[in-house]
Amino acid sequence: METMKLQGLETYLQGRVNTTQTASTPLVSIIISNYNGRKLIESCLDSVLHWSQGIDCEVIVIDACSTDGSVEFIKTHYKNPNLKVLAFDHRIGLAESNDIGLMSARGKYVMFLDNDVIIQSRWLEPLISAAESSQRFGAAQPMLISLNSGKIDTLGGMIDCFGNAIGIAAGETPNRHHDTREVFFPRGAAFFANKQALISVGGFDPDFFLGYEEIDPSWRLWLAGYQVLSIPSSRIMHAIGRTSSRRPIGLSQFHGKKNQIAMLIKNYELTNVLKYLPLQLLLLNLFEMLLALLVGKPSPIVSYWQAVYWNIKNIRRTLEKRCYVQLFIRVVRDSEIRSKVMLSFGDYLRRRFAHSVIDSLLWKD
Repeated sequence: METMKLQGLETYLQGRVNTTQTASTPLVSIIISNYNGRKLIESCLDSVLHWSQGIDCEVIVIDACSTDGSVEFIKTHYKNPNLKVLAFDHRIGLAESNDIGLMSARGKYVMFLDNDVIIQSRWLEPLISAAESSQRFGAAQPMLISLNSGKIDTLGGMIDCFGNAIGIAAGETPNRHHDTREVFFPRGAAFFANKQALISVGGFDPDFFLGYEEIDPSWRLWLAGYQVLSIPSSRIMHAIGRTSSRRPIGLSQFHGKKNQIAMLIKNYELTNVLKYLPLQLLLLNLFEMLLALLVGKPSPIVSYWQAVYWNIKNIRRTLEKRCYVQLFIRVVRDSEIRSKVMLSFGDYLRRRFAHSVIDSLLWKD
């Protein structure tokens, strides 16, 4: 299946807003990405189906060529007419999986989930309520809680001026957080969105195989004038690392860095691309490589140069995407977004270097 280009995505999906929605119960499409997740998908699906009762919803599982019997298990074990599986015979990345789910969704809202989440309470109602109460609603982050520790995994994330992602409230007690707030992006493990808003900004970039696949469209939602919220009254349990731990570390490092570079080129105003990208490439990454040598872990060095080479090789495609973003999506200046949901350089120094220098510099997933 050839991936739709960003420019054609909105046209392709025009007129596909679900006609079964009602004013009181808008249809929600729950999209779960799966790859060899047989040990996870049963708990995930059982909890999603149980705690979504009373909500008009459909569940779509996107399977990326699993070889562990996941698809066979789902088709045999679940007879729910609102559950369907889209199984592919080749590997697809997270962004492409999400985009396929977006193209298949009939709902007014879409909820993207990883297969290592478990629902233990009413979770969709607070998200739907927030979305229905604002015409500017773009996306939202439920509170993700670690299944192991009971502490907060994330309330969403912010980025600094170089595109480094930082989670909010990780390790804190869930009951300390009650208020809805603006964030830069929701974590991909639980990403709730207004479908038409997401389509209007081009959906997910299929070149983002993994890493930053949720941050990039969130940035474009902000550029288009939508809000991205953290809604702690919706809570989801997350078995942290059960999905990502199966990925080779070099693969995660490569895709994370290449996507970070491409995201800056696509979404920043030109003056900010020229201001921050050279610093990110030359100064910060040279420091990362030096640190990697000092601690005897050369993997980030190889991944960094692979990421740079990929961006040079694909610069024309990235610039075409940039033109689309800047000409047809952007209505908000960088300065306005920075003042709301981006970290200052001082915060970047304090939170990245002072509090988590090793993890951030070696790009641990």
